[in-house]
Amino acid sequence: MMEMFTVPMNVSSFNETQTSSSEKNFIDATIYYMVLFLMSVGVPGNVAAVVVMLKMKVRTPAVLAVAYMALFDSFALISKSISYGLEYEKVDFGVIGCKLYYVPVVACSSIANWTLVLICAERFISVTFPWKRSQIIKFRYLHKTVIAITVVLSIYFTIHFCVFFEWVDGKCRIVNSYLAYRFIRQAVSTLSPLILIIICTVSVMRKVSFSKVNRNITMQTKLSRRKLEAFMSRIMITTAILFFVLNIPYIVCVSILWPALDFTRRLDIVILINISYFLRDSSHALNFYIYVISAKGFRKQFFLIIKEFLFKEKKKRDASIALGARFNQCSILKRASKL
Repeated sequence: MMEMFTVPMNVSSFNETQTSSSEKNFIDATIYYMVLFLMSVGVPGNVAAVVVMLKMKVRTPAVLAVAYMALFDSFALISKSISYGLEYEKVDFGVIGCKLYYVPVVACSSIANWTLVLICAERFISVTFPWKRSQIIKFRYLHKTVIAITVVLSIYFTIHFCVFFEWVDGKCRIVNSYLAYRFIRQAVSTLSPLILIIICTVSVMRKVSFSKVNRNITMQTKLSRRKLEAFMSRIMITTAILFFVLNIPYIVCVSILWPALDFTRRLDIVILINISYFLRDSSHALNFYIYVISAKGFRKQFFLIIKEFLFKEKKKRDASIALGARFNQCSILKRASKL
């Protein structure tokens, strides 16, 4: 006989016998609007990050990897907003929805996390094996790796949720072991990327300083390429630190605290866990702003794009005004000729 647990479609779906319905509704609404806030902040920032990286004068696989990560961060925020919105409106998912509901949310988040692993691995190779960098890190390898990660994780999480979720008596339930479901999911989506990111980041930071990275990797390259390498290393380290800081509370709460408390759904525990969820989701929304603050090259390129955009708009307005003035002048001349 399989052991069954009611699925908390998000952590706020706790036992109403221990909390009032008004408290539950308040927490559900708070979670939903917090995620909407993250999407409103994160998606424009991620789109801007993609534009800035693709506008770089010197483009490398690392630059493209950052653009890929920003793209999947946006997908993660959008899918989470839709997910929480459906939960908030208490939509009936049905049999298929029960099994596939979480796949886009978890898959997009996981792909973004593993793309950050690729960025850290690229920096690690560039610092540790600079003479092999051009042979190992190529654009076509990056494209194939990102596609492979996307396909593998999408298929894996589809199977994962089909195995662990069942529609029973009008409710979506987790079958077999809840601990196994939670541990496997977190290990693949967050814990494994976090461990690899820590290893690569610590190795890079211990190997050389930013100035030494600049000299060792790009001794024979142009100044623009050296500056790009330096700011890519800074982006990698600051992004990795941000990822660590925002995901550690989530891992501790969900993987250690919650099981240790026997899955208690007291209001205080639910609030604490949802705060950790909010911090975790923030890792998909704040990268662009970290780039602007920490990387001078990124900040300079971003403001240059803004300046060019405003200049083009000004030229369009000036051209429109000039065209209107010519049209008025022609009209005046026509009327004068008739007289």
